Amino acid sequence: MSEKASIGSRPAFPQQVCGTGLVGGGLTVREYFVAAAMVGLITCPNREALLGVAPHGHSISDAAIDIADLQIAALGAREAGHA
Repeated sequence: MSEKASIGSRPAFPQQVCGTGLVGGGLTVREYFVAAAMVGLITCPNREALLGVAPHGHSISDAAIDIADLQIAALGAREAGHA
């Protein structure tokens, strides 16, 4: 499993279920990062300039996904000791 998949699929806000040790959560880390990036892009007055930064910058949602994936890759590199 790639670093992006393993980090991105983790629960963003893990919680123990009834003290059983089972972890549950709503959003994944990737979904949370996408939402946060989308809010930032929507509220940014210079978003047209930022959309060109993302490799698939055709829309706010595409850019948010690309930004989230870049953040996950950076976290994976940091966890692996490469950053």
